[in-house]
Amino acid sequence: MYNAFLLKFALQKKMNINDQKRHKVFYWMYFTLFFAGLLAITGGMFLFENTILIWKVPVIIFLLTGFLMTPVTSFSFEKYCKIESIFWKIFFNVISFGGLLVGLLIAINYYFPDNEQQSHKTEILETGYLKSRGRRNVPYAEVKINGIIKKLVFPKNVELAPYKFVVVDTKKGFLGFYIITHKRPVIE
Repeated sequence: MYNAFLLKFALQKKMNINDQKRHKVFYWMYFTLFFAGLLAITGGMFLFENTILIWKVPVIIFLLTGFLMTPVTSFSFEKYCKIESIFWKIFFNVISFGGLLVGLLIAINYYFPDNEQQSHKTEILETGYLKSRGRRNVPYAEVKINGIIKKLVFPKNVELAPYKFVVVDTKKGFLGFYIITHKRPVIE
């Protein structure tokens, strides 16, 4: 009986060590996924600036992916990471999986365009200065391209007040969304 108790205790201890290793693996895997999702969505936001796309499309993909992944990852969050709150599970999944998917889709569309370039001359609807992302007084022009209103950001040294139009060169991206390759303001 004493030997059976020792054997059971030794097996439990070995299983606890294996569980601890598994907990660490899952914890670091989720930790890495979270920061990879943050980096991917940050890069996707920079590429989105030169992609002609309604902002609702990436936001819906971002949120929907996170919500759909929550039931898949819920068990492992509870077991290995001790996270039981549905809010934190959804938050993690939206950032991790939603961020990775949106960043990947925007990058694929941006970096693999068609070779055919098109030029669009479009009227400037509004001009102003952006005061976000650490950049101060960066001029922008709001234009309508392919039925989508887009803010085009220009270098600091460009004064947009005298211009009425913008010529935008675009290429069709891999996923069908147009990419802005070059933009320049023109008077006529």
